[in-house]
Amino acid sequence: GQGNEVWNRTYPGGDSADIASVLQADDGGYLIAGNTGFRDALLIKTDAEGNEVWRKTYGGPDRDSARAVVATDDGNYVVAGSTGWTPEKDTRSAWLFEVAPDGREVWSRTFPGDGLFSTVALTEDGGFILGGNRHTGTDDAWLVRADRDGFERWSRSIGGNASGLVDSVISTPIDGGYLAAVRDPWETARSGTVPIRVIKTDPAGEVLWTRTLDEMDGGTGAVLLEVPGGGASGYLVAGGAIRPGSDLPGPCLTRIGGTGNTAWTVTPEVPGLSPVTSAVVSSPGRYAFTGTVYAGGPHDGWLVLLDHTGNVTATHSFGGDATDDISALAVTDDGGYVLAGTTRLFGENGRAAAGRALGFGTLAAMIACGIGLLFRGVRRG
Repeated sequence: GQGNEVWNRTYPGGDSADIASVLQADDGGYLIAGNTGFRDALLIKTDAEGNEVWRKTYGGPDRDSARAVVATDDGNYVVAGSTGWTPEKDTRSAWLFEVAPDGREVWSRTFPGDGLFSTVALTEDGGFILGGNRHTGTDDAWLVRADRDGFERWSRSIGGNASGLVDSVISTPIDGGYLAAVRDPWETARSGTVPIRVIKTDPAGEVLWTRTLDEMDGGTGAVLLEVPGGGASGYLVAGGAIRPGSDLPGPCLTRIGGTGNTAWTVTPEVPGLSPVTSAVVSSPGRYAFTGTVYAGGPHDGWLVLLDHTGNVTATHSFGGDATDDISALAVTDDGGYVLAGTTRLFGENGRAAAGRALGFGTLAAMIACGIGLLFRGVRRG
């Protein structure tokens, strides 16, 4: 739980492979969701030590992608993304599919129109709340509620025309509604910094309130987390902010109350760290996020731990002499963390000399666990 590395593993993924999500499975192993260099959705299942058990790709002849994954209450996995994009048509369909613990596809659903899903979360009845983008002349932030079999119950564009993208969505158990983080990366690219908006809906997806976080940069990703306390205690928004005197965004975390009021905002001082790529509430009053430090050459992925007020309590870098990125993070059952991303190092445990396989994308997973786990392992052995 202090972020010290216990082991790491690499998995060949092909050039331009990327990682979208990682989670711990019911059997203690891990599921990594990402995309191959050939642009198929990719799932890799490992055992508890990170050894690969199976890998499968999903999709058709056009470009397909996995953006997020959740474990269902019956031990399966549901993956959200997009499918069928072609340069000629310049369009794609939002895609949702479920797989069994062995990777066998159970069902697959596509949602008509030019859309994509970028985030998915479970609902209390075992269904799903999905967020993403739908192009209907403008790029609109989009919410979809689906049942446990992936069939649509309702669909809403939120935030107005050209609202952008739902970057993160979570259920709010206290009232059965949803909370979405919306940003517009396209407008940011055109006109500069555009803030993140947090939008609260009722169970039917109707907007109840909107809060604009002017301190956060909508050109970078945002992650929503429920602070333990049933929603009454509030939520954490993790993303990026442009720092004074710098052209590069740095990490920014904002704690908001249950009605959207800002409790505090912190911009952790980690020199060179880019915006947050993933974040978790590891336990009440403890947060963790990942990012990448750019230093003008090959860069490393980082894990940053914080206390209940957002003060940094520990930082750890992961990687070697080549380019390494961490893009996914999850809490493990023993109180540690599993981190996943990509590395340009390729070899035994990812520790080969730089340049062994330049240009070859490799998927990587690293575990950071507490000393207690190490002692338990010694006592069992």
